[in-house]
Parts: sequence; structure tokens; C-alpha cells
Amino acid sequence: MTNGDAATVLEQAGGAKQIQSDLQSFEADVAFYESVRGSLLDDHANRWVAVYGGRVVAIEDSADMLIQKVHAAGIPAAHAVIQRLVPPDSILVL
Repeated sequence: MTNGDAATVLEQAGGAKQIQSDLQSFEADVAFYESVRGSLLDDHANRWVAVYGGRVVAIEDSADMLIQKVHAAGIPAAHAVIQRLVPPDSILVL
């Protein structure tokens, strides 16, 4: 990537200050998710959860339905923390 390409990408993302702000918001949402994960697991094991703006914005049985709900709320899915609530003793088969 050339310097010109990097500058264009930076501009398209809203500039360095916007990127820093978005990153700080995302990190805060990750911290919030980690703080409520245990209680979410108790009530919603094996479901999908989306966190945005310091709150749970959607819980669904499928990732597709969750992303649809996130988009319907006007939230860019790439800016939300999206996780499947998998109990720690579960075995995942990929």
C-alpha cells in the first residue's frame, strides 16, 4: 500500500480521530461484554449476542438473525461486539 492509498483509506474511515474514537468505543463494548458474559450465559447459552454502545442490543438463536436485528437498529455490524454464548465446558466441532 502506498502512502496515497493509506491516506485515502484513512480519509474514508473518517480520519485518525474518528478511528481512535471508534476503537475506544469498541474496547469499552468488549469490556462491557466481558463483565456481563456470565449472566448472559446463564440465561442465553448457545445463542448469539450483540453489544453496542455499552448495552446488549440483540440476542438471537442464529448469527444471521442477530445481524439482521443489528442492522434494523441502524448499527453497523462491524462496529458491534458479536459473540456466540458458548459455555466453557462445550466442545466446538469446526
